[in-house]
Amino acid sequence: MDRYDEKTGFTAMQRLTGWHASIMLIAVLDRKVRPGVVSVETAVPGKTVVDECRRRGFAIDEKVSLEP
Repeated sequence: MDRYDEKTGFTAMQRLTGWHASIMLIAVLDRKVRPGVVSVETAVPGKTVVDECRRRGFAIDEKVSLEP
């Protein structure tokens, strides 16, 4: 869940789509994404996206569950 950021003026929608798009574009330019058609979900490991979001100031909580 994200909310409006008074410090930057970004809405939650801008933050959650804009930063993700930026992270993916940087990965493409750094050749970390294979050429061709690649789904966003498999293009870059999830941990990489989470780490990059944290680097940009997002507070992300993780919970691992082995329950179905």
